[in-house]
Amino acid sequence: MPSERSLALPIAIVVGSAVIGISLYLGLREGLRPAPTTTAPATDVPAPGKATPAVEAKRTLVRPPAEPPANRAYRQAQAALDAQRPELVKTCWTPPAADEPAAILLTYDITFAADGTILSLGISEEREAYRSSVAQCVRSQPRPVLPVDPPGESVRVVLGLSMP
Repeated sequence: MPSERSLALPIAIVVGSAVIGISLYLGLREGLRPAPTTTAPATDVPAPGKATPAVEAKRTLVRPPAEPPANRAYRQAQAALDAQRPELVKTCWTPPAADEPAAILLTYDITFAADGTILSLGISEEREAYRSSVAQCVRSQPRPVLPVDPPGESVRVVLGLSMP
């Protein structure tokens, strides 16, 4: 009796594994078959040089790929920031001292919400060419208005602003 019970479990495991293996094989094999295709008979034969209604429908459905939301937001925000540059230069730029760089680059790190509003804004300076007084003046200005089309998702862009 004890030997019958000790063999029942391993036999059940082997049989169960075989059933699972066969099921997987048959299921995966069925999934690899191409779906049957049906073609509708051509009822209207167009005149030479004219497209069928089905071809015309496909032409209207095929559109070029949409611009990714982050790329569109970057392009629109950079254009808006560039438009504000002259006013920022007029307000914050002062002639550099002898030991200061003649030009600087500020980096705007901006996160836009799905509806196009600014969630976060950070302004930093490049290490190689910075003037902290100019950067501080730019930071003290009211938050820039950077209108972007609603991207539909939260997007982060990094913009550059050179001065003067």
